[in-house]
Amino acid sequence: MNTFSDPSELRAFVINLADELALAGMPEASERLRVAASTASTTGSEWLGELGLAAREVQREHRPPAKFNNALERVMSTVHVSWPQMRPQTISCIQLSTIYKYRLLARDSRART
Repeated sequence: MNTFSDPSELRAFVINLADELALAGMPEASERLRVAASTASTTGSEWLGELGLAAREVQREHRPPAKFNNALERVMSTVHVSWPQMRPQTISCIQLSTIYKYRLLARDSRART
């Protein structure tokens, strides 16, 4: 099953995936997905874009074990409905600014603890 019945089901799936990544010893990958899933966006399409960027970043930068590939690809297949151009090789200014924003948020949250 590659589709989700509604955004809340997708969000729950991503949060569960984040929990599994944390249990697998990948806290940064987990936090990246959790932040994207929990971020308030102006539109559903924007939120899907954030999820897609997070999933691709996790795949590229954190290189999770192969057992997570299907779950990450399931997220990406949902993202492709609104963002068909978002492919692994696609890096744009928007993606880079989103990654930068996430890293600032992560740095600030670490500074508060």
